[in-house]
Amino acid sequence: MVSAEWLRGASFHEVWAGVLDPLLLASQREDDFAALNPAQRDLIRAWLLHGVACRSGLGSLVAEEPPWIAGGMRDSLARLGFGQLAELWEQATRGMDFAAWHREIPAEVCFTSSRAIAALQEALAAGDFAELPELLVARMRAEPGAYV
Repeated sequence: MVSAEWLRGASFHEVWAGVLDPLLLASQREDDFAALNPAQRDLIRAWLLHGVACRSGLGSLVAEEPPWIAGGMRDSLARLGFGQLAELWEQATRGMDFAAWHREIPAEVCFTSSRAIAALQEALAAGDFAELPELLVARMRAEPGAYV
């Protein structure tokens, strides 16, 4: 059973398997995602943003993840204290209809600012936020009640 005590002592990979994987599964179903608390939703959005940026590019986030993930990204990043990422996301996606791009070819997703999406991709994959997963797990350990 995942508890605050367990979370504080668990390894990064144990946290991923015990906490993040179940939340990631829930994020794929709109009702289940809505039932998560705000801290959990923010965590999942930031985790997916980083993971997708590092693996397949941010077009995949918009095309392959449910639209409620991309739709709340800016606010989630801002609440987590990642203002630079939130601003780049806002610039890159301003006015986009995420539901319309869902299930399209990732390379064909048209962001509203190619400069902002490139800067966001770089910040996540190799820049100041390359260690974002570790920062998120550290936050979970510091405030375990919000995540378990």
